[in-house]
Amino acid sequence: LMDGDVATTEDSLKVFVSKSADFSYINAVNSLGLSCLKMGRDSTSQQRKLALEGLIDLSQTEAVRAAGGLLNFMSRHRINAELDEIGMPLVTKVRSFSFDSTLFVDQQTHKALQLFDEERHPSQIKGRGRAKEGLSLFALCSSYCAFAGGKAKMKEWFLKPSRNDLEISTRASAIEAFLAANAQELNQEMLNNIRPLRDISRTLARFSTFQPKLADHRILYNFACHVQQIHRAISAFPHLMRKVPILRDICRHTE
Repeated sequence: LMDGDVATTEDSLKVFVSKSADFSYINAVNSLGLSCLKMGRDSTSQQRKLALEGLIDLSQTEAVRAAGGLLNFMSRHRINAELDEIGMPLVTKVRSFSFDSTLFVDQQTHKALQLFDEERHPSQIKGRGRAKEGLSLFALCSSYCAFAGGKAKMKEWFLKPSRNDLEISTRASAIEAFLAANAQELNQEMLNNIRPLRDISRTLARFSTFQPKLADHRILYNFACHVQQIHRAISAFPHLMRKVPILRDICRHTE
């Protein structure tokens, strides 16, 4: 969704992930009936469906699901209320966002490939605790992650694998370069500075609202110190910077 007066690019688009229930066909038909036909909530699902058949081709199930998901999103974020209060359209343009570069993997494939495996604890029956990752490919790979941010990024890669050949080959080349014998010193130096890092997204959020805690200043200071040490360590290995684009990006953004 875009405001017609605001110029947006592909990089500036923010993607919101909604739960699958928002795209249920029955829920979508009900949402369309309530929004498009202004039918009261006392009307039945069958009445809404019959009324909609004269306006919308309900046989196009994917389009109906998408429209229902959009209406649920607008309702949850009070965009509908803003439309009513302003009295004029807020959304002036709808543009499709392609996921062609991302491979969709369903739950059955996840289980068949053993990408993830949740082990439920008995205390969960009483509503306490949460499931832990069992023996899976993700558990084996994430054990090599130095801090929580890397583990979250790896999980994102497992859930949404890339179909971009260049991106995949770049990752493979980076792994090969880091495994080389002449990169062991850099690996150790980077690990020593990455392990103490903490996810500072919440810290920065508190600074943006002018509500930082005393510990937030210490976290931000330590983060800046370790990032500078990582920058100096990478700069000492120019031959690796030429082989691994991500090292060049790190140096460029931390100068």
